[in-house]
Amino acid sequence: MTDSLQEAVKKMTEKNVSSLVVVDMNKIPIGLITERDIVRKGCSREELNCSTLRVSEIMSSSPITIDSDPAPEKAAELFLKNKIRHLLVIDKNTRKAVGALTPMDFTRYK
Repeated sequence: MTDSLQEAVKKMTEKNVSSLVVVDMNKIPIGLITERDIVRKGCSREELNCSTLRVSEIMSSSPITIDSDPAPEKAAELFLKNKIRHLLVIDKNTRKAVGALTPMDFTRYK
């Protein structure tokens, strides 16, 4: 992704989300950038310039994914096993991202 950190933060703010999926030219997910990535990998740099720092420099590459049809228990298992806070949901046919889950989503699940 060639977007700057500043552009990513602006998108996250506009959409009121805590993460963005980073995709290649074919719209296939290659990474995930989260608020935590921004704080720990971006803001911790001595020479922070949000307009020149690229998302690709601080994103989490090869994010943990789940197909769109498994039971919620499978997603919960992946969260716990991998100690993650964002789980990318992938369409198993196109391999494109269809959404993302966070632990907060389980509080809304009935």
